[in-house]
Amino acid sequence: MLAHYQVLRLLGSGGMGDVYLALDTRINRKVAIKTIRDEACDASLKKQVNDEAKSLAALNHPHVVQLYDIVDSDTGYGLVMEYVEGRCLRQVQRESNNNLNQKIQWLYEIATGLKAVHAKGIVHKDLKADNILINQDNWAKITDFGISQSYSLDAMKQPVPNTESVTCTYGSYHAVSPEQALGKPVDVRSDLFSFGMLAYELLYAEHPFGHAGTPSECVERIVNDAHKQPAPLDVCVPQSLYTLLNKLLQKDPEMRPQTAHEVVTDLRAVLQAIPSNLEVDADTQPIDIQNVRTSRTRPRWPLMASLVALIVITGILGWQQFGVRAAIAPIYVAVLDPQITVDISTSKQQTDMAGLALRDGLQQAVMNIDSIILIPHSELLKVDKETRTLEKTVGATEAIRSKIDCKGSYCQAQLSRLDSNRNIIAQHSFPFISDDMTNLMDTAAQQLMSLYGERFSNDMSFAAIDDVSYLDYISLYKQISIDKKLDPSLQAELDLLIADNPNYEPLYSLYSQLALSSYYQSYNPKHLHQLSDVLGGLKRIKSDSTHRIYLKAILAITLERFDEARTLIAVFERQTQDFARVELVKGELATASGDLEQALIHQLNAVELRLSRKHLYHVALTYWYLGDIGKSRETIEQIFLLTEHDYYASLLLANISLLSGDIDTAIASYTVSIAQRDDSSLDYSNLALAYMLRKDYVQAEQALLKAIEIEPTSPQLHLNLADVYKLKDQPENATHEYNVVMDLLQNEGSGPSLELKAQVYAHQNRHHEAIRTLQTMYKENPDAAETAFTAVIVYTLSHQYLSAVIEVEKALSAGYHPIWFSIPWFDSLCAIESFTDLMAQYNYSERCPLDLTTSNTN
Repeated sequence: MLAHYQVLRLLGSGGMGDVYLALDTRINRKVAIKTIRDEACDASLKKQVNDEAKSLAALNHPHVVQLYDIVDSDTGYGLVMEYVEGRCLRQVQRESNNNLNQKIQWLYEIATGLKAVHAKGIVHKDLKADNILINQDNWAKITDFGISQSYSLDAMKQPVPNTESVTCTYGSYHAVSPEQALGKPVDVRSDLFSFGMLAYELLYAEHPFGHAGTPSECVERIVNDAHKQPAPLDVCVPQSLYTLLNKLLQKDPEMRPQTAHEVVTDLRAVLQAIPSNLEVDADTQPIDIQNVRTSRTRPRWPLMASLVALIVITGILGWQQFGVRAAIAPIYVAVLDPQITVDISTSKQQTDMAGLALRDGLQQAVMNIDSIILIPHSELLKVDKETRTLEKTVGATEAIRSKIDCKGSYCQAQLSRLDSNRNIIAQHSFPFISDDMTNLMDTAAQQLMSLYGERFSNDMSFAAIDDVSYLDYISLYKQISIDKKLDPSLQAELDLLIADNPNYEPLYSLYSQLALSSYYQSYNPKHLHQLSDVLGGLKRIKSDSTHRIYLKAILAITLERFDEARTLIAVFERQTQDFARVELVKGELATASGDLEQALIHQLNAVELRLSRKHLYHVALTYWYLGDIGKSRETIEQIFLLTEHDYYASLLLANISLLSGDIDTAIASYTVSIAQRDDSSLDYSNLALAYMLRKDYVQAEQALLKAIEIEPTSPQLHLNLADVYKLKDQPENATHEYNVVMDLLQNEGSGPSLELKAQVYAHQNRHHEAIRTLQTMYKENPDAAETAFTAVIVYTLSHQYLSAVIEVEKALSAGYHPIWFSIPWFDSLCAIESFTDLMAQYNYSERCPLDLTTSNTN
């Protein structure tokens, strides 16, 4: 016990003391108590803290942690503060993906809190991400005034230790202003400098003066060095934000904003200038959309998947030296994966790398021959065993088959040029040593070009790359493109390779894939800025290869710099022979700019140029997003005519069927997809939802258990399983799973986690908490279909039926099929006439039979 506070547990420790979670036994309220160690707590410090506390205690601001009390007893001395359930901003930065709007909103909230603190005559003096808490409502709150100091006190004018002897924490070194570090008098402008460093680090994920070096070196840079200039974050962000950052980080306090009020005003203007469409969709897979129970009928086009797919369109990330459009009709060629045979003395790792090098050389050769277009390797699926189906599956005119036979390090390669009926047009063999990758790539390329002698272009040549660099390239390709690794160290290695081999075009494709994939995983714009630097910027194109122009077009679309994208695409179109790819990238531009009708036109043009299951898939998806489910289904049937068991087409059909209420087709299609690929927890989860809507709870349980086996820490899967147990009238199992969900979400306080928490609270009859969480969802995403559906659950289970029906109407208009309201816990809504009218309006009158309506009324 500390006075009348019962200490519950330790929350953390700092340089001056510890922080505990405690219970105020007088009013049964949880509080946080920051104790100050005896050795640090002298009389002068106590007086300073007491004086400051009088001002802080009177401050009740939503973005400042409130100070309740001071305890000074035989058991210790400490500050009693508001207990904030949440995480510090630094932890949120590390563990969560937050978009630009959210980050600037937090900065605005911190600035308003700082304005209120300064109005009380207090300078914080340790403003940093560690001292900003993000609560469960996703609000920012300033905390830890442990070294803050009233700037009316004489003590403020005493110099702090110099940079050689300063003893503050690691974080504090990076938070001090120049005048604070030099021991000069400080005022509110010192906090504004610290706020500028915090803002820069939040927006750019790096400190404006760098973290490297010793503490004294860090402080010295803050005092003497110029800060890093803020790079553009997005085309929609006004210049005023960068101007504000530069002003905040001025060494001279007179050059900074003079009050936090000025900062608040500027940030409010920035927020108003940024459109809401800077909100980014975390769902980026081509098919694996978010669990369809909570997804919109017309989700945002998965740009990441399609744009990255366009980057890797040449398979091993090769490049194509496109020339002026030729009069000869193009030949579409597929390079199949090598068939490798080895003896026991041969290293599998070595031959696998040799296979990659062989395919790389073959693809580069194909792309250097006039009027020949390489089929993207990603489209080939497993057709190497069914070469006769190549033409109708991917639109290939010809195929290149290769075989490798190794005994030890000595290998023999055989290349065969095949027509679409698997007849051999030409064939060559050559020997190679398995560890001589560069020679293998060169030899394979020259051998293949001789198979197309009549089309050989004498002025074509491969960019040189040394042996060591080529081995590094193949290794990086395997890690990035095959193993799907996104480690930052891979980018550093690529930077070095590009510096040493600036004319080797495949490196730029590999870098683009890594940068775009990293961006869509973290939504950190630094990846796009770094890619732009590597590609030489978007505006300089005069000396660029056609391949580089193409990569820049993809980047411009990602950055939503549509005018520059159109210019780049126009240049690309003038130089390339791959007209189908031109139509695809035009389709991506149209989609990104919100013109799905125009996107569909380009995708249909691509199909006409080369009939391919992948091109048809894009068409089917766009029809679905346009709301034309009939056309989407027709296009999927065309894909099945090309390849009977297409995983992605089956999955798209399943998702469309589930969302549109065709449960039997959804179950059949998910079953087909899972039979081809049984490692997707999302497929099993959606299959379970389909079974649940068919009221086959045993099958739903089995599917969810399989999904959880694949992804055991998914709160969404455990929520679905809890719902199934509740529907099976197994309350103990349901309670256990609901508790698992809350345990998994204990450190989450925004985004999708709110939806899950609200539903758990509702099912546990914790209605006050459910409604409170729902209100936060309204604040974050009021128009989302998933918000409406969650609201229906919350209001129905809390017996607020009229409110529930209003949300039913919102969900139906947003694309939910009425079958989603056939789950038994919605039965009570049948007593509400407006609900039965809605079901009839949406052609689902059978939802509320007379006996059910009567029983609920009674």
